Amino acid sequence: MSMKPGILETLDRVYEQAARMPLGSGTAPDAILSATEGAWPSGDVRRLAKVARIAAVMGDMADEVARATERLAMKARQDRFVDFGEADLWAAALRWAIDDLASNTWFGPAPGSTSRAHEVGAAAVRLREAGYPVAVGTDGCRIAEGRRRELLQRIDGLVRQLGGVEVLLQLFRILEEQERFEDGMWLLGDVVPPVGQRKDPTIPYGWLFTLALKHVRPVAKLRKPEVAWDNLVKLSRDYGALVDVERYDNLQRIDVYPGELIPTLVEALGWHQLFTFPRYRSAVVLQFVQAMREVLDEAQWRAFGVQPMTLASELRTLFEVASAKAPTTIQRGEAERGLPNLLRLASARQGGVNKGFVDPFQAEARTSDGVILFEMGDKYLILPETVVAAQAATMLVTRIWQCLEEEAAKKAVGAICERVVASICAMFPGVNVATDLVYHVAKQRFQVDVLATEDEEITLIEVKSKSLTKTALSGDMAQYLLDYDTSYLAMLKQLVRHETHLRGGNPELPSIDAASRISKVAVSPLTYGPLSDVHLSQSILLALFRGKLGTSVPNDRDAKILADLAKDVTSVGRSLERFVGQGPGQYRDVRVALMAYQWLDMAQLDAVVRLKAGVSAALKMLRHVSFASHDLWHEVALRRRLDRASANATPVDRGAPARPRGA
Repeated sequence: MSMKPGILETLDRVYEQAARMPLGSGTAPDAILSATEGAWPSGDVRRLAKVARIAAVMGDMADEVARATERLAMKARQDRFVDFGEADLWAAALRWAIDDLASNTWFGPAPGSTSRAHEVGAAAVRLREAGYPVAVGTDGCRIAEGRRRELLQRIDGLVRQLGGVEVLLQLFRILEEQERFEDGMWLLGDVVPPVGQRKDPTIPYGWLFTLALKHVRPVAKLRKPEVAWDNLVKLSRDYGALVDVERYDNLQRIDVYPGELIPTLVEALGWHQLFTFPRYRSAVVLQFVQAMREVLDEAQWRAFGVQPMTLASELRTLFEVASAKAPTTIQRGEAERGLPNLLRLASARQGGVNKGFVDPFQAEARTSDGVILFEMGDKYLILPETVVAAQAATMLVTRIWQCLEEEAAKKAVGAICERVVASICAMFPGVNVATDLVYHVAKQRFQVDVLATEDEEITLIEVKSKSLTKTALSGDMAQYLLDYDTSYLAMLKQLVRHETHLRGGNPELPSIDAASRISKVAVSPLTYGPLSDVHLSQSILLALFRGKLGTSVPNDRDAKILADLAKDVTSVGRSLERFVGQGPGQYRDVRVALMAYQWLDMAQLDAVVRLKAGVSAALKMLRHVSFASHDLWHEVALRRRLDRASANATPVDRGAPARPRGA
């Protein structure tokens, strides 16, 4: 944000100047504040209105100042604006807003509804009342670092008092009560209720999940556990709201302006860290092990530390023991007899994980990733099936990288994932699947990882062995962009290239009709969270096409990351422009072209293919339906519910003519 500290105090002074101006002497913001090379992008004007509303809710600013600023921001639709250095112009624009509000009583939230800024401000008030001083400024709400750490330690202490198992049981119970569980999968999307229903801040399930794993141990039952639980929920929920990454209405912005790119990425990362935990399909984990048998040689299996048949057998036993909806336990002796290798490779001693973890953005201190069995006295804790499956998938991928040389591990994970993806695509009849399809263009060698054909529709799939790094998850935005570039953009470049050559009639590739639909899928072994949401990744890429990122504090490492990113974005943009036009097989514009690309992990691909009983139908569904939850599992569940509602609807519900009474 390009605004300076003390911006709210300046806004107050400019508003006072505007309030003294004669009625009708103002000028609409678009006419008076817009500038070709103004100091503020439009996103800054919207953020100014947002922090003004937060300050008003907190009692730090008069409500009429916030209302006038919000009205001004709604009218400010140009790209750039002059800053408060032009105080007279801003005063004239605010005078216009004051007059407009006086003549338009409709402006403001509907009765019973809420807004993001209101909920952030209300959380700040509650934290102040709890003894934590919250200040609001240019970048939103902040607590002085020392006091913030006290708050985080208090939340961690409440989890310790309750015990990790009790916290996990409560979290999964609440998720089920909130209908955030379907077909064995936990749904952790950023969703809002129907119009007219108010949304309260969400419990930070992901953060509390990680803290709970830190404190898995037998504990004495508290005399009043409900009091500790109530305090934990209130404090953690208010802190999560204060971070300000959650939406509260259905007015989701589709476009991301270049100036809003980093805040958008920060929000995606914040949701990932605060509100989600890993989920996967156990069947895909077992497919992964089967593919490992086909790819790894005997020496590599020795390095891995367990033979494939034994590994598969123990994982099947694990998934049979795991409960669908709650954590369960297994006696130590039973685990030693039935799961000896998983105990050796993927268990944690009591109190041995996440020791330094307190802050939700402290991802590098989160050591529970890939742990399958958590010691708890004379027992081991096993997480719900789809959660322990995610832990198992992480363990398998991580161990391959740890046990093999880097290049061998990269090759092995890529080959394993290709086999899993091919198996998923071929699970229904009528789908022809080819892997490692090699072709040449002007003496250059190219390779399509997976190509699926079904009903004259073609799906190109590119697989990368890379996963999201903990450095990125800890808030290093340059690393976050690097992970995005070297995973999704790298796969996107290859997919665009393959489509170009396929439509160009390369003799080594299948021949297709000019108007044939070609779907493209980038597949990662593990999830990238909200970053891989099709609409969010599309909006991020469009913003990168329109603008250029720079570093606030120049350094060689970040400058190189951004330079490489800009180069790759330019390459992808130029390639996509070849598909824009009115001819057969072309797209109306780049945005529409990007809708034909998806970014999934292997378990997500398996889920959508199973849902629609085929690859083409699955990808068509993803192109045309979005509930803006930024969580593929939630998207699939909502789509399934929509299909059920449609199937159960009466002819009148579907819009068909009603049958006459008695017919």
